[in-house]
Amino acid sequence: MTFCDLMAHGIYKGIMRLGKQIPEDISIIGHDDNPLSEFSMPPLTTVHLPVEKMAESCLAIMKSVLLENNRKICHYFLEPVFIARRSVKQLH
Repeated sequence: MTFCDLMAHGIYKGIMRLGKQIPEDISIIGHDDNPLSEFSMPPLTTVHLPVEKMAESCLAIMKSVLLENNRKICHYFLEPVFIARRSVKQLH
């Protein structure tokens, strides 16, 4: 599992240079659901983060602190979504 989809694509390149195949020899999962990941060969399995909701939460916190002088601790929970594609070997 990588930090981001872009890093996963670098691993794709390294795996190919070693003469190995994805997912037969190694499974790879990205993290951030870059729109281009669907078109990699094989399509990259990834974790989608709700970036828009994350930004809304950050803005709400900033508004609360800067405009309303609210110093309470805020908790926001956002669900990531697993996007299964073909870069992970199926185990039966």
